[in-house]
Amino acid sequence: REDDPADDGGGDGADDERRSAALVALLKRARAASLLDADTGMAFVCESVSRAAAASVSRRVDVDASDPSRKESKKESDEEEESDASLAFIDGKYPVDEAALARATVCRDRGVRKEALELLCVDGKRSSAPGATELRLLRRALPAAMRGESAAFRNALGTMIRALLARIKTCQTRTSAALRAAARLGAKTTTDSEKRADLDLDLEKRAGAAERCAEFTEWLPRPPPPSPY
Repeated sequence: REDDPADDGGGDGADDERRSAALVALLKRARAASLLDADTGMAFVCESVSRAAAASVSRRVDVDASDPSRKESKKESDEEEESDASLAFIDGKYPVDEAALARATVCRDRGVRKEALELLCVDGKRSSAPGATELRLLRRALPAAMRGESAAFRNALGTMIRALLARIKTCQTRTSAALRAAARLGAKTTTDSEKRADLDLDLEKRAGAAERCAEFTEWLPRPPPPSPY
């Protein structure tokens, strides 16, 4: 590590950094395995995995409740765990800890910062649009990331941003093509109301993602750091 955690006068900060670093590594693997929600990017775990996690908690609570020797000792903690798990789900999906991810982007460890920024900027699926969470975290992290770093870090950051902009360009191009195609088809696609509703919802999601990306690209050159060198 670049700094000794003891310098802060406590271990809480170091523990938070370790958890944030672990979260970044886990999210990288989860995205590679398509375990994150495709519609929200980094914000939620996909619904199937979220439901499986909820079912696992419920089964464990049921097993402990059926064992008299463990019932009293485990009852309170299991009820709290089940309640926490239930409250954590939003629309059937488990949210990613955005605060922990934000801490990773400003971690004292340069390697963790690099991994976190790479997670936000780069996706193996180059056609995937960055979600609202990624763009929000990047707005907070990029100005600081461009200041006071080594040339190697800045070069790596430049590569990440180019990859991000390539994703945004693909998103914008595909969204424009989809909207033009929908406008040309017009009433021809209204024969099945359910399919039309799904199509309209998909176009709405694409348009929203494209609008967020456009706002980000307008913001990106605005707040140059005092000196990145």
